[in-house]
Parts: sequence; C-alpha cells; structure tokens
Amino acid sequence: MKQFGLNGIYSNDCTRGLRQGGASIRYDIAPNGEAKIVSFFPKPPDKPAPANTRQIYDYAYELIITVAEATPAGADKLRLVTVGPDGRKQETVLQRVGDQVRPWRAAIAGKTVIEDGRTASGGRDVPFARRCSPAEVLTGKWMQLTPDGATIAQFSSTAMAFGTMDRAGKLTETKSWPATYRDLNDGSFSVDLRGGERVIVVMADPDGLILDFPRQPARRMTRAP
Repeated sequence: MKQFGLNGIYSNDCTRGLRQGGASIRYDIAPNGEAKIVSFFPKPPDKPAPANTRQIYDYAYELIITVAEATPAGADKLRLVTVGPDGRKQETVLQRVGDQVRPWRAAIAGKTVIEDGRTASGGRDVPFARRCSPAEVLTGKWMQLTPDGATIAQFSSTAMAFGTMDRAGKLTETKSWPATYRDLNDGSFSVDLRGGERVIVVMADPDGLILDFPRQPARRMTRAP
C-alpha cells in the first residue's frame, strides 16, 4: 500500500467535517506494515447505523477493516483483500489517478458489487475520492472544554491561532503565527510555525484531534460547531 502511495485521508469534500455531513476514508499503515482502512460517515437520518460500525459521536460512526493482502494489479491499480469486524472478506481493486482513488472492482463474500468502476446493480459511476491536504483537514476552529471555558485552536491555510475563551464565549487570550503544513504520512500533520517551532497534530477522526505543542501536555480537541 505504501509503495502504491495509498495512505492518508481521502474524501469527496476535504473541507467538510462529520458534523457538516462530510464523509472520509483514512488509510493507516503501521511501522510494522500492518494496514487498516477506517471509514467515517455521518449518522444516517432516521435510519439505523450500518452493521459493524461504532458510534464515535451522537452524529457520526466509524467502520474499521483490516487489510489482509495488498498486491499490484497493474500500473494504476491495487488489489486489496480486507476483513471486516464480522470476519467477512471483501476483495477490492482500487484505481488511482493522480491524488484520487476509487474502487474499480469489488466483491463481498463472492458477490460482485462494483465492476469496471460502476455499481453492479445500477451501473452508476463510482466517484473518486481525493487525498486531502493538511490545511484542508484542519482549517476551522477546534476546542477543548475547561472548567473556566475552553481552549481554542484555529487554523487557516497560512496561519494558526491559539487562545482561551471564558464561559461567556469571549476570547481572553490569543496568539497567532504564520504557519505551513506537512503531511507526515502516518496519520499526523506537522504545523511549522515561523521561528522554528513545530506543532504535531494527530487526527483521531475528522472531528477530533490531538494537538501536541512543544514542552506542553498534549490536548484532545474537537471541531467547533
């Protein structure tokens, strides 16, 4: 998977978090080579959650599957055999075009559901998902509730701000820095601040992150409504 360039976060709309109705897929590759695919999606309105999912917020779920096999299937395709939480195997051939991927072929328990990039049932094109940049994923306001109010982190494409907010919602202290972003290809981002400081951001899910400032305790923050 790593040789195929398949790691990181992919979405049809990288700027929308789960609360805003966005869905995404994260491809994780551990240092020992073990790989998993984590799908995040909003809670379906007035419907039960899909099987084998886990609720992570009152408005969103995740599905984790393990990659058992990954083999090339041509210059632009990768064959995956995955195992779901219920033990069922799925065979998928992914197609990659630039920084976009989509299922080209998929079969669950031997039944074909996608063929040549189209759904087997209705013949609809399966859309590509694009790899998300760190700035796209992070842009917006994140918060950690405290007894006195909240700690706030805010990201834009070129800057990061950090401060505190009282219980009335008034900002009481804030600092900002010009910033650039790097994808560390392990589920985390580096936010490089002017002056040489670096902040590490680990994405727990699309609406939750761990912010690790130098010489400070790590902070678990969620995307602000």
